[in-house]
Amino acid sequence: MKLITFNGEKDSKKLKTLPFNRDFGVVKSLIESMKLNGFTVPLNLIKTDLITGKTEIYIADGQHRAMTAQFLDIPYYGILVEKTFSTVEEIVKYVATLNSTQREWQPKDYIDAYAYLGKDEYKRLLWIKEKSSYSLTCVASMLYGVRSRGTIKERIQSGDFKCNYTKHTEYVLKLAGLLSKTKRPNQREILSICYISATKVFNEKN
Repeated sequence: MKLITFNGEKDSKKLKTLPFNRDFGVVKSLIESMKLNGFTVPLNLIKTDLITGKTEIYIADGQHRAMTAQFLDIPYYGILVEKTFSTVEEIVKYVATLNSTQREWQPKDYIDAYAYLGKDEYKRLLWIKEKSSYSLTCVASMLYGVRSRGTIKERIQSGDFKCNYTKHTEYVLKLAGLLSKTKRPNQREILSICYISATKVFNEKN
């Protein structure tokens, strides 16, 4: 590990923030703390070329602290982790682990991250979800296959989620819209409809 010191706003361009990480900015409580005690908790830094093709140093954890220190124009520092990442999936999992101490990453966090990193299957999932009132994991289950082995959360987190049943999912969501005229199916019911409507004996008119 290597300790790197930054001099407030002056060195801000030397550090990059991971574009898929959670929203961050200057925090009022940190302003008061840093005014009193200075910068006390180091950033967690990684170096990689997998995000843009250019080797850069990124903040894996501590974006709020870095932004606040830059705002106050005070020195701050971080620890560069000597870890080589082979894939963007490894970076996402590493960042998710660091954030789990405050709030564990949810499926939406992984989906947003992989979609930003250019994974088309995750982009398609978000696009289809926008047209539906059902949860992301519900829509993801229909797209991947409601009877698939393993949990849908595991598939999403792994980075290899696939939209195996796009047309059928869109058909089921259309059915849900028709049924909603009388009573909107809940998520368990819509998943059951998704499974049953894929069988040969299913007849929409019945």
